[in-house]
Amino acid sequence: MLFPITRFAKQNTILEQLDHLQSEINEVREAVEGGDLKAASLELVDVQQSADTALHILLDMGVDSYSAYTEVTIKNSRRGYYERP
Repeated sequence: MLFPITRFAKQNTILEQLDHLQSEINEVREAVEGGDLKAASLELVDVQQSADTALHILLDMGVDSYSAYTEVTIKNSRRGYYERP
């Protein structure tokens, strides 16, 4: 995960955190539609932070969120999603 654990990892349920994640995604869209790409980039980092918080919540629920990074990287590599160096 990219960020330190937030207080919301202990306060929110996974469903509450997913609602918050959606609200952050909506803020990205609003910034892009308004032509404010700098704000969009900041909101995208908020999306990452919110997703990280959701992963921490799942970790507390017994899910190995750390291995998800490896599994997704392998899956996406096999699909050819990554550019070759």
